[in-house]
Amino acid sequence: MPDLNSGLDALCAEINSMLLVKNDDSGIGTYAPERNNAAVMAGGVVEEPCVCGACVMCKNATDGSDPVHMIKDGERVELSGRSELNKKDITMEMPFAGCKTTEDKICGVKAEDIEDGEWQSVDRTRSQGRDMETLKSQTSYMVCTKGWGMIYFVDAGQQVKNFVDELSVFMDHLQKQFGFDRRTVGVLGEIYRKIQEKYPTETQREWGWRFARSLSQMASYDNMIVGGKETDAWVRGAGEAIEYGEEKHKEFFCDKLGIDEADYTYMRYMVRLQHFMTSNDDYTYSSVLKMSKSFLPNVKSEFQEWKEKMEKTIDDELDNDEYLERYKNIYDAVSQKGDFSHMMYTISANLIDEGKKVENKWDNNLAPIMSWDNAEQRKDIAGWLGDAIYGGTNFKVSFGQDDFIADLDADNIVHLVTDDKSLVGAANEYYNDLQKGGEEYRKEVFVDNNTYEAIESAIVKKISLVDRNWDKKIDYNDLRKSSRYKDTYEFLKQLAP
Repeated sequence: MPDLNSGLDALCAEINSMLLVKNDDSGIGTYAPERNNAAVMAGGVVEEPCVCGACVMCKNATDGSDPVHMIKDGERVELSGRSELNKKDITMEMPFAGCKTTEDKICGVKAEDIEDGEWQSVDRTRSQGRDMETLKSQTSYMVCTKGWGMIYFVDAGQQVKNFVDELSVFMDHLQKQFGFDRRTVGVLGEIYRKIQEKYPTETQREWGWRFARSLSQMASYDNMIVGGKETDAWVRGAGEAIEYGEEKHKEFFCDKLGIDEADYTYMRYMVRLQHFMTSNDDYTYSSVLKMSKSFLPNVKSEFQEWKEKMEKTIDDELDNDEYLERYKNIYDAVSQKGDFSHMMYTISANLIDEGKKVENKWDNNLAPIMSWDNAEQRKDIAGWLGDAIYGGTNFKVSFGQDDFIADLDADNIVHLVTDDKSLVGAANEYYNDLQKGGEEYRKEVFVDNNTYEAIESAIVKKISLVDRNWDKKIDYNDLRKSSRYKDTYEFLKQLAP
């Protein structure tokens, strides 16, 4: 039937000419989002699923989106399929029908949106030329930084599908549990992926430690300067993933891992701000609003300094009202959440047993109560035990809801991590169950893993508690009227049978 075949070929060419409107800057067509579906519905032109092997799907594509063909040298890849592509072949025939994570729900992906301008996790044993390694369905994927969605071949093997699913779910949990925006969780996901790439021989447990520790060092859990001298208390407790200092942090994330500097700056600002907003009353929206109205004319105020930090982070100028609105939106998202960087520190302390400057026996001369005798005590002091016993310079324990969530979640998640089960997989399992079981589930799992008796005993011994209420037993009730250990009492009260 030559006439019919010729007619179908002409119709296909006409549809392609309508859809494949080139964008000279990006190499990817620009389309109304509905045209993805319209192309497939065009008169039954495609009667059977394509088997070329070069069709891709995005994890963040809206429901009902159809696979999209890859383009090479201006032509749709079909004859030899995926084998024609190398890591620089990132052009897609069209965007997906929509994006779940962008504000406008429009995909509109362009070449400049693809992370590093190339496919990730390629076949390094085969190449089509210098820096043009070929792709593998079992591992290769792209990342769209517009919505931080992971793009993979439709017929990808289970290995890459599991990886894409696991990391995408983890990023969703980071948004829900800590109030981060999509860009922040996208960069955090990129860091997790890049660590595996740069340290390929390490175990899942080691990758988890490196991820958690590098983020906690960058935030607020690095060495400190006290009396003009550098202390290393945090490093003794959880090890060192990055050398001390902001410049060393930037070198690690930007130079070592290859994170874009603007993305690193944004992520660092948001993670640090989340830490302070959840743990320090000076960072509430009401405090900043009050600060905005109390500075002297012609004198640079703390409010102006804070505003300039945000302006530098987002690379945009803001008037006072615009800054306050942005600050309020961030605060509303993260308030009443757990302290993310605190949790990362506690996780990292629990994932390492030796090396990286960790000490499993240490006498803390500046705060003797925070000394430890073995690895298990070190891990507890890095988390819930340290928060329950340390009174700081004010001689009063501060163990708020942000610490409670961070400490318990860290402990609960780490109990699920193994050399084979990743930190991301463990976090997903835990947070999925937490969503089903509610807030009580957090406490139930923590007590099941540690037992209430062991938790109370560890605290009682560390603070040398005596029978203050004369009931002939030493327990958390002896802290009921204590001003110094009020938060400790509330912590144990929440856990007590």
